[in-house]
Amino acid sequence: MAQLRAAMKGQAFWKTAVFGTALLERQWPVYERLAVGRTWGAPKEVRKVLDRLWKAIPTGLRIQESYLQLLEEHPVEPRTEPWDALAAETVADAVHLLEVFWEKDAAAVPGLAQQNLHFVELFLTCVGEDSDPEHPLMAAELEAQRALVRRLADTPNRDKPAFLEQYRAEDKGNILGERWFPQYPDYPPLKRRKRADMPPLRRTSPQYEQVQKAMREGNDWAQRQSRLERLRRMAETRTWEPSAGETAGRPMTPADVLALLVEQADQTLSGAKECYVCTGDGLQTRALYDQAARSFWAAYALVDRGWPGTERLGEGFGRDIQSAALCAGMGGHWELAQALLERSWTTQYPGPNCQMLRTPSTGWLDREENRVLYHLIRREDGDAKALLAQAEGPWTAQMRLLLEGDGPGLYREVIRLVRALRRHYDYQAYRPVLSFRALSLLRLARLRGVTVEVPDVVEVPPALLAEEPISTADWPLIGQELVDIALSPQGEGLLARWTTAARLGRVVHVTYNDKRGPTYD
Repeated sequence: MAQLRAAMKGQAFWKTAVFGTALLERQWPVYERLAVGRTWGAPKEVRKVLDRLWKAIPTGLRIQESYLQLLEEHPVEPRTEPWDALAAETVADAVHLLEVFWEKDAAAVPGLAQQNLHFVELFLTCVGEDSDPEHPLMAAELEAQRALVRRLADTPNRDKPAFLEQYRAEDKGNILGERWFPQYPDYPPLKRRKRADMPPLRRTSPQYEQVQKAMREGNDWAQRQSRLERLRRMAETRTWEPSAGETAGRPMTPADVLALLVEQADQTLSGAKECYVCTGDGLQTRALYDQAARSFWAAYALVDRGWPGTERLGEGFGRDIQSAALCAGMGGHWELAQALLERSWTTQYPGPNCQMLRTPSTGWLDREENRVLYHLIRREDGDAKALLAQAEGPWTAQMRLLLEGDGPGLYREVIRLVRALRRHYDYQAYRPVLSFRALSLLRLARLRGVTVEVPDVVEVPPALLAEEPISTADWPLIGQELVDIALSPQGEGLLARWTTAARLGRVVHVTYNDKRGPTYD
């Protein structure tokens, strides 16, 4: 992949377009044969999309969305045979290539190349062979890709018309060569369905309905609730319950308090998705997101006050402050969202805890995206605009749509996120169709007074997009009393007592009264 990336660096987008379309063309003979006699078969439609892609390369004219609808109306479902996965891959790769064309993504070559290699891997898995790079099919595909990249890199842009005319007429080959599935049944052709029998356009996939059914039958949300209940017991008893392989619990230490808050943030964030998919309860889903944000905030606040952390606190927790802020927005607590984002550039951690809030790969939490989001929430559009003028990256498109109040553009962006998620159901089946990012965009738009149509992808409970803040009294944190004491003026005394108790192997029991303060026993 590195060689392809280097060879195509700085090249015009039309060369990326040729590369991607040629690779999809190599899959076409396989899809065409697999589609014969299958109820999902749509060779005419897939061929029409391929021809439109070739037509778009010399002109650069935008491809209409109707071509995406052709693919959406003909998913490879149901998948009843092992080889159906290859046909599904062709349709998914065609959808992805349309998006590459729309975005004019000249850096997409490695990803497009990997898709074809994955196609070969699927075949080799079906026939029981190892998919190592030395396999003749893998080696042939790699060589075909490298040869095409060399031709494209050596072709001056001025020769584009002549190159396209010649290359379009060439045989692109079959990605499987002469190979095929052993004992493959040659299905008898089926009569084409009438247009009236075609399924309606679906913004989501029937696969989501299967995902939802599996999550409900598997009691995913119930299992998540049992994990939260375990945290609740530990907070009440101040005893860290044994994990797998341990025989007994132990008294909680100050570091365990932080670990409990981090675990609560993880469990409520994941639980919100499961609650949404399994129950459709919009209020509880928002409350879980809000609890995740407040757990993040409480852990940060305890770090500020000198509470010791653990290695678990550094595993992605510190650098994902934007997720915490967006969780607060889901709960309607935009002031908390601002306070979390501010930590990206206002907080320094010079002591031993500093390692919890940075990593070698990401450095300190000072991301431009956080600053822009902060100003958008505060409606400081001039500051947001100035930062965006100097910023780069895919995230800037969403922020500009929010800044400009482009409701239709935000709707298209949410639909794009839905379609991107669809491609990952085979290995990320725990996600709702309307993802956390998409929901956050809709809520940010409402905060800024931008009207955005809610996509008709799945039923969206009205409470999920309600604007009133979640009641923290109705939805307290697990260990809320502990957190309140730790963050009060008596928190330093609690930390000292707890540190001593931990050294002696004792459990700390503490209650709080507004008049008397904390009481220990």
